[in-house]
Amino acid sequence: MMKIFKRTAAVILSAVIGASVTAISVSADDSDTLFDNILTYEKIDGGLKITKCESSIVSVQVKDNIDGYDVIAVADNAFSDLPSLREVELPDSITEMGERVFAGSAKLEKVKLPAKMDTVPDMAFAGCESLKEVIFPEKAEVIGKYAFSYCTDLSWLEIPGTVTNINDNAFAFSGMGEELSLPEGVQRIGNLAFYNCRSIKKVMLPSTLSEMDPIAFMGCTALESYNVDPANGYYISDSGVLYSEQKSFLESYPAGKTDESFTVPQQVKYISDGAFFANSSLKEIILPQGLEILGSGAFSNCTALEKMELPDSITKISDNLFCDCTSLWKVSIPESVTEISDYAFLECTSLKSLDIPDSVEAIGDHAIGFYDEETEETDQNGNNKLEFLKINGFTINANFDTAARDYAKSNGIDINYLDGNKDIPKIIAVVAGAVVIAGAIVFLVIMTLRKKKKEHEYYEN
Repeated sequence: MMKIFKRTAAVILSAVIGASVTAISVSADDSDTLFDNILTYEKIDGGLKITKCESSIVSVQVKDNIDGYDVIAVADNAFSDLPSLREVELPDSITEMGERVFAGSAKLEKVKLPAKMDTVPDMAFAGCESLKEVIFPEKAEVIGKYAFSYCTDLSWLEIPGTVTNINDNAFAFSGMGEELSLPEGVQRIGNLAFYNCRSIKKVMLPSTLSEMDPIAFMGCTALESYNVDPANGYYISDSGVLYSEQKSFLESYPAGKTDESFTVPQQVKYISDGAFFANSSLKEIILPQGLEILGSGAFSNCTALEKMELPDSITKISDNLFCDCTSLWKVSIPESVTEISDYAFLECTSLKSLDIPDSVEAIGDHAIGFYDEETEETDQNGNNKLEFLKINGFTINANFDTAARDYAKSNGIDINYLDGNKDIPKIIAVVAGAVVIAGAIVFLVIMTLRKKKKEHEYYEN
């Protein structure tokens, strides 16, 4: 989370006085820099670029021309991390704007962007926690990565119909409203674009949408339904669930949908990454025969999910598939499965045993029988490192000469051999051999001692 700055009465008074100045007094200490009592400008080809704003400012209306130069650009971070800034209006002469331009200005409430801008820059308003209103450019086409992330007060936003591309994490952790209606014209919604927007209950997708990352709305725990314009030729919704390609792909099941059981339609061949992520109501998901692929983390964090029978059309249990399914106690794995990927059953603390068929040839890191805990040690990004611990009482049920045995042995996990513990005869043979060898050694030692004793007696006599 970006810093939140405190302000004092003196700073407010100073900022209001500074913002009320209308006559611009420009200084020119060198040939490339101009500044007044509010903004600093840099001369560039074609005009001026705003590079810095006075830190105590509350409200500023930028002029389009300073000392005969047109204001045409705003630099990276020009209005970022300002503790008191509440409102900014930029002139239509500006055609270029840098990244993080307002980021971290936690008191900022309202911004009017220049009409000629076609892109809201990456991280433009990231961490503007008080932002309530943005007047978009008339021809805006792209909303950049993290552009409105952590704008927690942004409960209403009118995205213009000119926007075609909403990039990755564009609105992650933002407030938004209960109903999100994306306008006709939007063609692409990126990875985690609305991640963790916990107020959204209903999403309306336009006919023009042709590409949406399956985890665009991951973490939207109140989301109850997707609704797709019937004219959309790629996506469809049924009972609030989002599908694509004539229902052959199940893209996303709303995290806030409250049904306890769901039967995946027969025509579904592919369940996308994170499709059921964080749904806390589903106790059972019935999968169809003919399902071919379960995406990474498809059922991750489904904390109410209790049981799952995988169809024999599945060949791989993908990474993180059931991660954090803490109520899961029964899973049936068919003979068709050849691989169980990394962390597939991590944190499945209610799962006390798992039958693994002979067909499984590879089992990934901490795939079965583990949970994790954060340690005090941090990585290079400042995140706490994880320690993997074994689940008490967990047992693998499998035959002897299998990948399951190798996994259990290498990870110190209990295993119940379905075809008998073939280690026992080997152990008996080894022990018996050891006993024979030990007996022979003892016999040799005794015979040697007796010989030495006889020799000793001979010499004494």
